[in-house]
Amino acid sequence: MIEVTALLYSGRADPQWNLGPQQESDFKKHFNKLQFGPTIPYTLDPSPPYGFRGFTIKFDDKTYVLYKEKIELEGGEGGLPNVGYDNDRAIESILINSSPIRIRPHLTSF
Repeated sequence: MIEVTALLYSGRADPQWNLGPQQESDFKKHFNKLQFGPTIPYTLDPSPPYGFRGFTIKFDDKTYVLYKEKIELEGGEGGLPNVGYDNDRAIESILINSSPIRIRPHLTSF
């Protein structure tokens, strides 16, 4: 099971949902292609303080934070950040398309 949370609100609970079987398969296909490491030579602006700030993704007893194409293992590994990049943003697209319809208009990070 893959649990997704849209980091959308401040002051109330953020929306959560689980990926369906096909979405989970698509997610894992793209996720397994990522290369994670502590020193990937690429930087990305931090997420904004208000509004949509990305997603948390929980699976395999780990939590990842995704904003735009950057996916980071929460807490890192061995004290170092552990980051991967989904340059075509396929994972973000899967998460947006799996989200409750009522919140989709708010899930933009362009």
